[in-house]
Amino acid sequence: AVKPVVSKIGGGKKGKKEEKKHPQCRFQFKGHAGAITCSRVSMTGKMVATTGEDRRLILWNIAEIPPTQTLNLQPELDHGAAIATSPDDKFFAVVFARSKEVKIYPSKGAKDGAHVSFASKHITDVTDLIWSYSGKYLL
Repeated sequence: AVKPVVSKIGGGKKGKKEEKKHPQCRFQFKGHAGAITCSRVSMTGKMVATTGEDRRLILWNIAEIPPTQTLNLQPELDHGAAIATSPDDKFFAVVFARSKEVKIYPSKGAKDGAHVSFASKHITDVTDLIWSYSGKYLL
């Protein structure tokens, strides 16, 4: 694994820190304040969904370079543990870490709230969430 090289640039006692990217790195996703807990590339390859400890759910349009945020959602008091996108990119599902609740949001208009919400019956932590290729099942 290649680690980014951090160097100090500028004069004075407190120089600015700038991250140098790996030569093969095309772009960086910047938007989460804390660690990213899960990321998922959509089945169409046009979107990336990320969840983080800062409780943000961010959808990225990776058809454009650099990628742009198409949605930045912050649910209350919980963070996403796993995320899945529907085969047509119209919906995304998130399972939350503490409540183990699954919510399905539309990719556009998700700030209005979840379309479907249900509690999972798992005793242990849910670590992955996958939408079937047919779009009928969420596993």
